[in-house]
Amino acid sequence: MTKNKILIIDDEEDIRLTLEELLVRTGYQIQGAGDGIEGLKLLETFKPELVITDLKMPNMSGSEFISKAKNLVPSVDVILMTGYGDKEIVIECLRQGLFDYFDKPFNYQKMVLSVKKCFELRKIKKELSDEKNFTENILNNLHEIVIAIDNQGKISYINSVTINLLGFKAEELIGQSLLLLIPDYDSFNAVAESKESIEQDLLCAVKGGGEKIPMTLIVADFIDNAGLKKGKVLVGRDVRELRKLQLLTYQTEKLASVGTLAAGIAHELNSPLAVVLGYATEIQKIIKESDYNPQKNEDVISYLGMIHKSATRMKVIVSNLLTLSRKSEHTDPHELNINELIKEAFAFHKTSFEEKNIDVGFFLSESLYKSWGDPDQIQTIFMNLLGNSADAFGEITDEREKRVSFTTSNEVLMEEGVAKPVLKIIYEDNACGMSESTVKKLFDPFFTTKSVGKGTGLGMSVTLAAIKAHKGTVSVESELGKGVKFTIHLPAVTE
Repeated sequence: MTKNKILIIDDEEDIRLTLEELLVRTGYQIQGAGDGIEGLKLLETFKPELVITDLKMPNMSGSEFISKAKNLVPSVDVILMTGYGDKEIVIECLRQGLFDYFDKPFNYQKMVLSVKKCFELRKIKKELSDEKNFTENILNNLHEIVIAIDNQGKISYINSVTINLLGFKAEELIGQSLLLLIPDYDSFNAVAESKESIEQDLLCAVKGGGEKIPMTLIVADFIDNAGLKKGKVLVGRDVRELRKLQLLTYQTEKLASVGTLAAGIAHELNSPLAVVLGYATEIQKIIKESDYNPQKNEDVISYLGMIHKSATRMKVIVSNLLTLSRKSEHTDPHELNINELIKEAFAFHKTSFEEKNIDVGFFLSESLYKSWGDPDQIQTIFMNLLGNSADAFGEITDEREKRVSFTTSNEVLMEEGVAKPVLKIIYEDNACGMSESTVKKLFDPFFTTKSVGKGTGLGMSVTLAAIKAHKGTVSVESELGKGVKFTIHLPAVTE
């Protein structure tokens, strides 16, 4: 069993040795020093828990020693031995944390009892400290927000999770009104005046005026051991990620519903569309080969051309609906060369881009991983992005240099501690860009910012559906008037 350590400092050797002998017999480990300078050295090497020191000594007084000792080791306890007439100095030492003092000549047995009392109190303090640290560690490792307020609505405790989340320091919050964190007065009252445990959704303020954090808090009365209400305890969590997940779930469910509807519409439209296109084509051939009136012949051919054009547009819509519902007839997976699919997609838009003086940059990795999937669906992704850029540049009235670019590279993402090789595709333009509200709706089926007749509102829904069908991800960054950036990740085939 480890013995408690005591350092005795006194220039009167007889007193020091007598006290040492008595305390050793009582079961303590003792070291002695003749003055304060020697005592400070032993304080660092011997590391005593208690120091018994004389007040008046050569080289350094006992009060000076206490001051320096407390600066070096704040937790050390000190008992002072003093002569008569030193009360003012004793009072000053008590202010510095002196545990006890004895007037010389003193009763040695009373000194031993004081020493015993000191170590008993140290043990109790340690147990309380350990219990407090244990509780504090639990609260700080909950990954939950924990706030306590008193009966006046002032913050009395806040755990480190909350501090780190909101950006405040503990001393900036303790003693302050909860209104500092919950500035909405109605929400504050709902928390402060609740008569029973409640669950409350609210916005919590961030230091520096940043975007408020949505939280769900459970509020309950804090009752002490005597049964008295001391305030309230608020336990909750940051629900930003939950809100994103809910939005994603809603989007997925909506896409699934639209997909089912789209499959039915596509099935119903495909057959009559085939008939319309077939007959319109045949009639055009017959009229061209007949001796029909030239003027009327041109009119009929023109009308049939319009039928053919409209039917072709309807066919594209059907194709998009089928992709959205993931029921395309051409879904045999292939090894995909993404760089080639990008170039082929651009070939469809090349003439349009040249007419609008849009520069295209290809920054394609020569060692790009291969992927696996439906080449038609992947190519549709790039065609939709290019088509949207072409339309967006049509809204530009300034003299900016029009640019789009594709960049491909290999990347490794960590998923649940496992490295996953992926292809990274970045598509950027410097066209008119989008507002934050438009970005949020971008992948909604039938959402479009284009004028009637210029867009079906399915292009980006189809793009998202195709990316998800290939177990990929897409993110969008845009600023109104400055363009857009799409970042797409697709799984790689490395073997």
